[in-house]
Amino acid sequence: MKHIKNSLAGMITGSLVGFFFSAATQIPLGENPVTDHVMYALWSALLTLTGVPIVIAFLILLGASLLKYPDLHPLRLIAVAFATLFCPVLGMVFGAGGITMVKLITMVTLMGAAGGAFWGLVLKPTRLPRSGSKDRELEFQG
Repeated sequence: MKHIKNSLAGMITGSLVGFFFSAATQIPLGENPVTDHVMYALWSALLTLTGVPIVIAFLILLGASLLKYPDLHPLRLIAVAFATLFCPVLGMVFGAGGITMVKLITMVTLMGAAGGAFWGLVLKPTRLPRSGSKDRELEFQG
């Protein structure tokens, strides 16, 4: 059951990353709306590449806390969001040249959902040892 919830959280994260990243890359930034987009300026490209996954991960974390699902770890959601962005989403956004904006956003959202479901199952959270655990006390003694 936990794997299904992790996959579902990854699917929601991936679909939102795909949707918002593909929509954000279509925002015109300069004087020529055909060629000057958000990804052509270095500062806006870096902001888009880092901001979209982090914001989406924290939105999913906020939604999970409102729905009383405390098992999600923020670093895991950020890892799933970045892995989804770099593996299926980024290739489709930059590789799809001559299709309409609606088709692009739909395809990237669906691929983001599939990639997020995959990365949600693959990427496991790491548990750091607590300061009061017996394993750590043994580690210091022996």
